[in-house]
Amino acid sequence: MWQEFVSLDLQSRETCESAAWEPALFDAREESDTYSIVGSGKSITGAYFGEGVTVVGLGQPPELTELNLQENQLSVSCAATVAQVQSHLVSKGYMLTGVPSYPGVTIGGCIAGNVHGQNHFREGCFCESLIRFTLIHPDLGLVSVDRESYPELFNLTVGGFGLTGLIINATLKIEAIKSSFLDVSLVKFSSIEDAYEKLVSKNNAGRYFHSWVDLTTLSPNPGRGFFYKADFSLTPFEAIREISSVGSEKNHLRFKLPIFSKTTVSALNRVYYQKNLMFPKKTQALVDFVFPSARRLWYFSMFGSKGIIEHQVLIPHERVPQYTNSLVNILKEKNPFVSLSHVKHFSGRRKLLNFNGSGLCLALHFRAGVTEFETLALIDKLNCDCNCITNILKDSRVPRWAIKEQYSEYDEFVTRLHKFDPRRLFRNSLSQRLIDLD
Repeated sequence: MWQEFVSLDLQSRETCESAAWEPALFDAREESDTYSIVGSGKSITGAYFGEGVTVVGLGQPPELTELNLQENQLSVSCAATVAQVQSHLVSKGYMLTGVPSYPGVTIGGCIAGNVHGQNHFREGCFCESLIRFTLIHPDLGLVSVDRESYPELFNLTVGGFGLTGLIINATLKIEAIKSSFLDVSLVKFSSIEDAYEKLVSKNNAGRYFHSWVDLTTLSPNPGRGFFYKADFSLTPFEAIREISSVGSEKNHLRFKLPIFSKTTVSALNRVYYQKNLMFPKKTQALVDFVFPSARRLWYFSMFGSKGIIEHQVLIPHERVPQYTNSLVNILKEKNPFVSLSHVKHFSGRRKLLNFNGSGLCLALHFRAGVTEFETLALIDKLNCDCNCITNILKDSRVPRWAIKEQYSEYDEFVTRLHKFDPRRLFRNSLSQRLIDLD
């Protein structure tokens, strides 16, 4: 079946043949066939389709099985969404950690992207909860992969953008939770640097964090905002509603009108800021706090047909003051439309092309326009100068030269990938733009 695929940011689209995986699919392949892997199809940059590839998915997942509460482990199909898994677990007093803010992505997508959640400093990336997975590749068949038996293949697949094959199932560590509710308190900050200092302060220790930064107005307080810190409530467990999986929901509204503009978003931000200051303490359902992006795919349709660019950067601790000062100067010079921004405290280690490490994670959402692309080009240079890394899965226009300069193990990733799969049977729009050499 032929189908048109469009990225959430509206920056890429392809018409590709699509197929559900079955054992005979790879057996019947032609010599020139290449594949890409689709989970729920919610990739911001369209990293599940590409030019000339067959898009392969797992189809509907079976019932969640093999929940081992003695070992705090769950074995699950990688076609299951985070929402499906978390709905199953939270009702039993457990949950996954290191999951993204949007619950409609699949477990396979979490592994391929090595995603992060609302408290990277405590939880790390998704790989921290991953014990083993089953991978299928046309030349290798089914392989059970863990850190001990296949360490290179494990590291190449986790955060490997689906380029090593199709991940069928996984065994994950799960964590007991104290309540299905969180006690939430607000911490106000006056700038991005102030936010960083407060996030890393021991006085603001918390189980989860969620932040908001206003960059629509660059004077008098550029980067003012707040973050919520949350800890488990003493409120007893209550039955939770099913978390929205949105697995069958269309990615975009039928009509993509440019509703969001500098004027409208600036006004909305002022109201949003004051409204949140009025309620600095509250009790909130755990799943609502952990998944703030649930039911909000409409956001990507509010910029019109030109779409949006999401840029996420990880700034080393020692470069935060220099970086934030330079960034504000760039934004003041170019005056782009930044609709949304948020910050997170990271603690991890860089490996291959994973978006991981220690420092301040800053996300910026730009309307896709000439001024914004010029601004992002300056930010690319700033990122390289300050030893930062860009999240490859978020920004669909970041150039290859910037990724090669930012990621010290770029060449090692490419070499390992070609050694594992000389024929490069798995490709997608991301690899065709940043990794493939032929």
